[in-house]
Amino acid sequence: MSSSNFENEEEEEERELQLSTFQSTTSQKKFGRQKKIIWNQFETIGSVKSGHSGAKCLHCHKEWKHAKSKDLEDYIALNCLQVSATIKKTF
Repeated sequence: MSSSNFENEEEEEERELQLSTFQSTTSQKKFGRQKKIIWNQFETIGSVKSGHSGAKCLHCHKEWKHAKSKDLEDYIALNCLQVSATIKKTF
């Protein structure tokens, strides 16, 4: 892979991250706290129990039954092998 393709890929990932961040901050919820941007990297699954819903990583598809934002941030930053370096740096 040439360095220009790598740079373009990194720029594209950065734009996607910015777009997902913008979308999460502009969406309005009627009640409760707004979700953290880490949730843009996960699909919400299951019902809310004890204030936590389940989550599924959009990169590697690992699932949590009761997901907490801090645990998801740690997973993306340190353990997910499928996520890009740009996204890892964010968390």
